[in-house]
Amino acid sequence: MNDQIIKILLIEEDVSYDIFIRSIINEGINISLFDIRSAKSVEGAIQALRDESFDIILLDASFLDNGKEESLSNVNAFAQKTPIVILCEYEQKNIATEAVKRGAKDYFVKKQIDENTLPILLVYTVKHKKTEEALSISEKRFKTIIEHSSDIIAVLDANGNFNYTSSSLTRDFNYSPEDFVNKSIFDFIHPEDKEKTALNYTKIISFRDTSHSVAFGFHIINAGRGGF
Repeated sequence: MNDQIIKILLIEEDVSYDIFIRSIINEGINISLFDIRSAKSVEGAIQALRDESFDIILLDASFLDNGKEESLSNVNAFAQKTPIVILCEYEQKNIATEAVKRGAKDYFVKKQIDENTLPILLVYTVKHKKTEEALSISEKRFKTIIEHSSDIIAVLDANGNFNYTSSSLTRDFNYSPEDFVNKSIFDFIHPEDKEKTALNYTKIISFRDTSHSVAFGFHIINAGRGGF
């Protein structure tokens, strides 16, 4: 997305509604922020997506009505993760809701759209999508880092149950990832260390802005001394 312009692909066969959308964008706030291209058919939309990239796609719900649900998947195949928003009448909300379940980002009810609401909805949807993509990239990078780290890393919930274990934990301790499913960290701690570890863990959960350290024995498969 250009920092100054949001590129919109409007898929709308009703010429009068196409003009309406363009008019309220032109009358809305910060009109220089938007560049709109129209397509009157799914085929025309696909050609537009082949020609250039867009920041958001507005798809009229009429293209999904009367057994034409494949229109969404056809557009989505060429959208390259561009958010698709369904424009619908009140009586088409069930169609729009189903479309969201099948990959559309959101839906806007036509009668609720005007020169004030539409620009805000467009900006919010595009920015929200960009934020989701940034978080996904960040999460993948973080996971790559910890997966290749020699440090043992585990993510626990408030009760000490495992939500994630790094490969170093399974590799160095001879476990498989399945060994930690529906298990608590306390299932692997030496009996003599459980009480002090539980106390420190309670402090960590209660006072999230503080840090605590505690040494404890961890059960290792095939280890001596009772497995600890």
